[in-house]
Amino acid sequence: MKYVRWLVTILLVGWLLTLIDLGETLRILATARFDLIAVVLLVIMAIRVIMAWRWLYVMRMLGIEARFIEVFRVTMISMTLSLIMPGGHAAVDAYRTWSMSRLRGSMSTIMASVAADRVFGFYSLILMAFIGTLMATDIPGEIDLGAGVAWLFAIATMACLLLVAVGPRLITGSAVLLSWWPKARGAVTQVAQRLQDGNLLRRIAIPSTLLALPVQLLRGIEFYLIYTAVGADVELTLMLIFAPLVFLLMLLPISIGGAGVREASFYLLLAPLGISADAVVATGVLFHLLGIIIGLPGALWISRGPKMTDSVDMNGEPSVGSGQPK
Repeated sequence: MKYVRWLVTILLVGWLLTLIDLGETLRILATARFDLIAVVLLVIMAIRVIMAWRWLYVMRMLGIEARFIEVFRVTMISMTLSLIMPGGHAAVDAYRTWSMSRLRGSMSTIMASVAADRVFGFYSLILMAFIGTLMATDIPGEIDLGAGVAWLFAIATMACLLLVAVGPRLITGSAVLLSWWPKARGAVTQVAQRLQDGNLLRRIAIPSTLLALPVQLLRGIEFYLIYTAVGADVELTLMLIFAPLVFLLMLLPISIGGAGVREASFYLLLAPLGISADAVVATGVLFHLLGIIIGLPGALWISRGPKMTDSVDMNGEPSVGSGQPK
C-alpha cells in the first residue's frame, strides 16, 4: 500500500507541476503577507489544543484519567507525523494508541477512545460542510455541490445513529472478518467490550461532535487566511465547505500526508472562481510548512518525554513498572 501512496503522490504532484509557473509560485510564496501567516500559526495551535481537549473528554468518558498535558503532547506529535508519514491516519492513530497506552495502560480502552474520536471527528467534517452550504450564497461549479453535501450529510447521520444504537454488536461482528489474524481479532473484540454500555456511545457522540465543530471551523478559517495571504480572493463561507470536503479526501490512504490530493482537490474546486494553480500550490506548501513548524515542539517532546518501562498487554494489565517514568 505504501508504494501506491508514493505513486499517487508523485503522479498528482507531477500533474500540478505541469499547471504552474514555478517562478510565479515562488514569487507568491515570497510575497505572502507575514501578518496573516502569524495569525494562521495561532489558529493551528488553537486547533491542536481543541483536538487534545476533545480526545481527553472521550478518554475520561471511558474511565481513563489522563492529564491534558499528556494528551496534548501525543496530539502534537501525531499531527506532525500525519504530515510526513507515508502510513497516513492509520499509522498516526496506531501511534496515538501505543503512546497513550504506555502512559495510561489499557490499550484496548485507548484504542476505543481513538476510534470514537476519529469517527465523530469524521462526522463533524461532513456536518461543517453541510452548515457551510446553508451559509453560502453562491457555490460555483457545474455540479450541484449543495445537494451532494446534503446527501452525504444524511448518509453520515444515519450511519452515526446506527453506530450509537448497535455499535458494539457491529464491531463484534466485524471481528469475524479478522479470523485469520487472531491478535487483531482479539483487539477489536476488546474494543467492542469497552463500548458495550449502550449509553456510553450516546454520551460521547454529541459532545465529541460539538467539540470537533470548532476544529473544522478553524480549519476553514486557516485556509481562508492562507489564500488571502497569497493574494487569492476566496469567500470564507466557501472555505467552510471546501476545507472539510478536501480533508475528507485527504483521509483516504492514497498519498503521503495528503500532499497532492489536497492541492488537486482545491484546484478543481477553486478553478471556476479564477484561482490560479500557482496560488493553490503556494497555499498547499504554506499549509504543510506551517503545520510542521507548529509541530516542532512535538518533535522536541519525543526526546524529552517520560521514558516508560514495560508495556501493557491488550487486556490493559500493566507489567511491573509499566507506565512509570524511569
